Amino acid sequence: MPAGAPATAMPKAAPARASSNSSPGEKRRSVRESFARKVHELELLVASPAATDWYPETLTEFAAWHDPERDFSRWTKPNIVTSPDYADLRRRRDAAVEALGRSRAKPAATDGAARERALEKQVRVLASQIVRERAATRTAERQLREARADHATLETRYKELLSERRKVVSIVRPGAKG
Repeated sequence: MPAGAPATAMPKAAPARASSNSSPGEKRRSVRESFARKVHELELLVASPAATDWYPETLTEFAAWHDPERDFSRWTKPNIVTSPDYADLRRRRDAAVEALGRSRAKPAATDGAARERALEKQVRVLASQIVRERAATRTAERQLREARADHATLETRYKELLSERRKVVSIVRPGAKG
């Protein structure tokens, strides 16, 4: 699954995987549905404002692209994408890949400075988080020490009370027949 891919808006059809017993028409329909879902995902990536780390650029990657969540799987015959039966889907796929390639190509000169500022801001945010986490850790460690000291005090008091109880019980027992 490509990183940053938006959730698909294409209605999810029941899996239409053709078995080895399926008729050629059923197999063709199953492949067309899978091909359409893959193309739709590429088109969503084009429309998404989020940057995409990966997408299937080559026909081999496209054929091997697999995402059970979105109900498409790799194809055992990668030449499906070149079949005339799917020429319309191939054109849509090619246009989406071209658009994705353009969106990732040649950042403008100011993009480097903007990226540097964004990274510096991210470093400041992370440094601030580290300071807060260290302070929280110190507070938790202090509270733990206090709780252990309280526990030790309570344990000592418990032992004292238990000892006093034994003295009281031992005094009462000998004269109980009275």
